Amino acid sequence: MQATEHELWAQRIAAALAAAEPLPALPDDLSLADGYAIQSALIPRIDPQGPAGLKAGVTQARAQRGLGIDHALLGRLYRRGELANGARIRAATGLAIECELGIRIDSGGGPSAFGPALEIVRPAFASSVSITAPGLLASNLAAEAFMSGPE
Repeated sequence: MQATEHELWAQRIAAALAAAEPLPALPDDLSLADGYAIQSALIPRIDPQGPAGLKAGVTQARAQRGLGIDHALLGRLYRRGELANGARIRAATGLAIECELGIRIDSGGGPSAFGPALEIVRPAFASSVSITAPGLLASNLAAEAFMSGPE
C-alpha cells in the first residue's frame, strides 16, 4: 500500500469516528506496517496537538493468537482525550472502560512514575469479522480518552 492510500484510509477512519459511525471495512491484505502507517496519518486528524502518550493493546497471549500475532500492539493516547483525575465519565453506546497500569515517561524517555489509569475505548468496527491486528492498529486501538490516577 502506498502512502497516499494510507492517508486516504486515515481520512475515512477519522470521518467515521467524527460521525460516531462504524469504521469502513479495511482491505483484507492490510499488513501490520500498513496499520501503523494509517495510524500515524490518523493521529493528527483526530488530535492536531499530537499524542499525549503511548498505549499497549492486545497484551494477552490468547488474544494475540486469535489475531495471528505473537506480540502486543502500540497505539497513541490523544491529548484531547486526557481527563482530569476524578472526572465523571458519561455512559454512551459503544464506549468501554478498561483498567490499566499507566506509566509516565520523563523527558529522557525513561519511566518516572506509574499508577492506576482508566482508558475509554470505542471499538467502532462494523462487525467482529472486521477486527484484525492491522485494523486495530489503523484505528489506533480504539483510543478515545484516558484518565491517570494518583502516581
